[in-house]
Amino acid sequence: MRVLLWILARCEGKVDAVETAIGYVPKAEDINIEGLDISIDTIKELLSVDTASWKEDIANIKEFYAQVGEAVPATMYEELAALEKRLG
Repeated sequence: MRVLLWILARCEGKVDAVETAIGYVPKAEDINIEGLDISIDTIKELLSVDTASWKEDIANIKEFYAQVGEAVPATMYEELAALEKRLG
C-alpha cells in the first residue's frame, strides 16, 4: 500500500523519483515507513540497483530467449539490449 501511495503522489507531482538504469525508483525519504521497524538506510539499500545482479539476469534472459526462439518479439530483444547498455 505504501508504494501505491508513492505512485499516486508521483502522478500528482508531489514527490520526485531517481532515474536508474532500470527505470525510476522512489527516493527513500518519500516512502512512508511510519509504524514500521525499518530504517531509512534499509529503504535506501532496498531501492538501490545492484548492477552485477542485473547483468547476471540479462545473461539468463538471453538464454531463455534462445530457448524460446523466434517467438520472442524483436522489441523484447531491443529492450534487453537497451537495459544492458544502461547498466554499462
